[in-house]
Amino acid sequence: MDGEAEQCMNEKKRFLSFSRNNFYLFLIGCYLLPLFVVVGYALSFSDTGEAKILFIATLLSAFAGLCGGLYLLRLYESRMQHSVAALVREKIAHLPEPQEEDLLISYQEKVRELHTYIEELRRGYEHQIDLLQSSTAKSKGKVEELNLEMDRKLEEMRSAYLEYEDVRKDYERLYEDYGRYRHDSHEELKHKDSLLSEYQHTISEQRMILEKKQRYVAKLEGKVRDLMYEIRSLLQLEESPLSQTLPPLVELSDQESSGEEYCRPPEEKGPYDLSLLLGRYRERAEKFTGVDHLGYMGGKSPRFLDMSLDSYAIDLRRLFDTFRDETSGILFVYSQLEEKLLFVNNYIKTILGWSPEKFIKEFPELVEMGFEELQNALAQIHTNKESELSLALRSKAGENIPFHCFIGAIASGPFVNHVIGILSPMESV
Repeated sequence: MDGEAEQCMNEKKRFLSFSRNNFYLFLIGCYLLPLFVVVGYALSFSDTGEAKILFIATLLSAFAGLCGGLYLLRLYESRMQHSVAALVREKIAHLPEPQEEDLLISYQEKVRELHTYIEELRRGYEHQIDLLQSSTAKSKGKVEELNLEMDRKLEEMRSAYLEYEDVRKDYERLYEDYGRYRHDSHEELKHKDSLLSEYQHTISEQRMILEKKQRYVAKLEGKVRDLMYEIRSLLQLEESPLSQTLPPLVELSDQESSGEEYCRPPEEKGPYDLSLLLGRYRERAEKFTGVDHLGYMGGKSPRFLDMSLDSYAIDLRRLFDTFRDETSGILFVYSQLEEKLLFVNNYIKTILGWSPEKFIKEFPELVEMGFEELQNALAQIHTNKESELSLALRSKAGENIPFHCFIGAIASGPFVNHVIGILSPMESV
C-alpha cells in the first residue's frame, strides 16, 4: 500500500511540475509582452536618453516583479505538497488489513486453476505435436520425392547445359566460318568486280578497235566495189563487140550535149500508180540475187561478214544498172547505215536537168522544202514499210518544182538496210 501511495504522489508531482512550468511560461509571457510592445513603441518615436533610462527602469522593475512572483509560486507549491502528503497518509491509515488465511486459500485456488489450465494446454500441445509429427513424416516422404525429382531435373539440366555448350561451340565455329566465308566472298567479289571492270574496259577497247576496223573494211569495201565494177565493165567491154558499145556512148554524149534542155514527162501517174510501182521496185530489190546460196542467212547478217565483198559491190552495181534507165519516175536508193544517197536514175536529168552524180553530190542543198519530213520518214521507215510525203526540188534552171514522194524499206535480201524512193512531179499526179 505504501508503494501505491508513493506512486500516486509521484504522479501528482509530475502533474504539478508540468502544470507549474506551463503556468510560469504563460505568466512571464503575459507580463513581459505588453511591456516590450509599449517600450518598443515609445523608443520608435524618441531617441533621447530619457527613453533609454525608461527602458532600463522598466526592465529592472519587470525583473524584480518576476523574481517576487516566482518566489510566491514556489512557496504555494511547497505548501500544497505537504497538505496532499498528509491527506494520503490519513487515507492509508483508515484502510482495513486483510487476513492471511483467506489470502492463502485464494492463492491455493488460483494455483489449482493454473495447474488445470496448464494440463489442458499440455494435452492440447501433445495432440498438436502428434499431428505435426505425422505431417512431418509425410512431409519427409514428399521431401525425399522432391529431392529425387530435383536430382533428376538437375541431371537433365546438366545434360541440357552440356548440349547447350556443344551447340554454342558449334554456333561460334559456324559464325567464324561464316565470317571467314563472307570475308573471302567479299574479297572474291571485289576481285571479280575488278576483273569485270577490266574485261568491260577491254571489251570497250576491242569494240572501238572493231568499229574502226569495220569502218576501214567498209572503206576498203567501197574501193573494192568500185574496182570490181570497173574490172567487170572492162571485161564486158573487152568481150562485147565494138559495134554494140558505140550507140550508147553516142546517145550518152548527145544527152550530155543537150544537158541544158529538158522536158516534163508526157505520161501522168496517180498516187496509187506510184505506190504500185514502188512495191514492184522493192520486190525486185528483195529478190535481186540468190542471197541464200550466197550465205546471207535470211537477210539478217552483215553482208561483209558472210560473203565476199566483190559479190555485194557487184550486186549493188547491178541493182543500180537495173534502175538507171527507168522512166516511170525518179528512182533513188538511200543507205541507212551510211546515211547518204547512193543512187539516182538518169530520169532526173529529164525532169530537173541535173546529172545523177551532181544531184547525189548536192542532194541536201537541192531540197528546197520537205527535207525534215524526209528525214523523219527515213528514221521511221522500219515501223512504216511505206511513207508518202511532198518535196520541193530546185531544178538546174533555178525553179522550185514540187514532187510527190513515196519511199519504202527493203525488208530482206542483201540491201536490207536500204530505202527505195520514187519521185513524180505534182502536175502529173
